[in-house]
Amino acid sequence: MRLRSRVVCLMVPVLLLGCEEAPKQEPDRTEPWRAQPSAEVKDRLLASYSIEPRGVARFTLSAREATHQGEVRVARGKLDVDLLNLDDTRGHIDLDLGALAVAQSVDGGTGDNHELTQQARNWLRLGASRPSSDIDRLRWASFRIKTVERTSSPAAHTGRKVAKLPMDAGPDATSDAGTKDAIVDARSVRLDVVGDLTINEVRVEARVQAEAQFYYASEASAEAKPIKIQLKTRKAFKIGLATHDIQPRNALGVVIAKDHDLLGIQVGKVARVSADLAATLRP
Repeated sequence: MRLRSRVVCLMVPVLLLGCEEAPKQEPDRTEPWRAQPSAEVKDRLLASYSIEPRGVARFTLSAREATHQGEVRVARGKLDVDLLNLDDTRGHIDLDLGALAVAQSVDGGTGDNHELTQQARNWLRLGASRPSSDIDRLRWASFRIKTVERTSSPAAHTGRKVAKLPMDAGPDATSDAGTKDAIVDARSVRLDVVGDLTINEVRVEARVQAEAQFYYASEASAEAKPIKIQLKTRKAFKIGLATHDIQPRNALGVVIAKDHDLLGIQVGKVARVSADLAATLRP
């Protein structure tokens, strides 16, 4: 606290000596004491990554009489990562449901994959007879990261060392200098990602148990930025069809009430989803 200078005027009976400025005095300190700034400064190493388009998400719909499997192979998105504090990671991952394909129907018969794919897109309001503006608005399923929890390591470089480096990581990985680099070191961190999952314009909170592998073009350290991150689900997460208003529809998007009887018998009510995505360091 700054003290104002006190001016003391002294007068004696015979002579006016004038005014002198009193010396500054520190006040007596009493509780509560002023908090001292912490000497510890949290280190940060920020990096941005672009989700590669070639990512894949696979799903399984199990019902009483049939199990359908499919995949989505077009992705996009961005990750903003603090490599020394992974719980500060934010960003979004999008999957193109317009590229969805039903790959298999296990029901004792062969199944028509093309027909199943068209039916699945109809149910998602992405049917061929829908206006293109509606399809563009609805086609992307989005997962926006809100928090990262339960990390097995707080930083990327202190994660578990990956014994066997991926064969295809080098040619596809781009460093922040825009050059292709071979993978020298890789570290793995387990984490739980909590975010908002939006499908068919319905947003719900979802938790995904994932593993992130950080690929380095040099020895992993607190100063090095990985040139690539591989993201995989450790456990399939569930998406309820009813939760996201996914129900039997025709190519126009009109609900087919009578086909609701298929749910739970021919078509599973819950999709179990696993994903394998990659992200490269942005220049």
